[in-house]
Amino acid sequence: MRKIHAKGFTLVETVVALLLVCLVVAGGWFVWHKSHVKNNAKVARSNQAASLHKPSTSSGMVISNDDGKARITIPSTWHITTDSNNPKGTQIISSNTNTQICKNGVCGTAGCLSIEDPTPCSYEAGFQPKALAALNQSKVANLWTLEIEKTSWTIDQAIQDRLGMLTSDNTITDSSNSINGYEARHVVTTASGGESYTDVYYFLKQNGYLLTFYNREKYINNSVNPDNEDYSAYENDFAKIVHSVQLKF
Repeated sequence: MRKIHAKGFTLVETVVALLLVCLVVAGGWFVWHKSHVKNNAKVARSNQAASLHKPSTSSGMVISNDDGKARITIPSTWHITTDSNNPKGTQIISSNTNTQICKNGVCGTAGCLSIEDPTPCSYEAGFQPKALAALNQSKVANLWTLEIEKTSWTIDQAIQDRLGMLTSDNTITDSSNSINGYEARHVVTTASGGESYTDVYYFLKQNGYLLTFYNREKYINNSVNPDNEDYSAYENDFAKIVHSVQLKF
């Protein structure tokens, strides 16, 4: 009877088997790596989107009026000042119902500040750099202000009513700008003489609401020395606050 001898794998068969194993391992690693990279990219995009929609706490604070229709971002080195409409000094653009209305030289009772429509009341905010909080509050408390009111007036009509005729003698800048898609004007007026000053205005109009940002940048009283003020160092911050405005009117 013939004996059958068991044989092991030949060298060629061993090499082929090893190659097959290596191909399977390489294929598995490639699939895992591709899936891992894709997941990491998805997580990164998700984190980036979340950061874009999350208000920054390091660069500033988002504040809004009580119905959430207007928002601005003030630098972390600034704060909302205390006034009659905001006695607690909380971070909010307050409803203004306590303002004495004066128009054409006639003052009426306290009420809303809208130019033509008595409702809704206007909103207002006074804000300033925290570094100035220890100074004379009567001077700096409301140097930087925002007022929002409902009106059918155009920006030109509002400028004419509040500032009078703009001329080369009393105006440094009068430029039309679009701020975040809203109709806007930037006006810087000056006066000289016994009292000299530089006032900065931004007017924005959106859906029947007029926003007025105001800042008295410089003031010099030549008859009262040294009653001189220069806050131009904060003008860049003020411009950033204006350009941060977001409206739902």
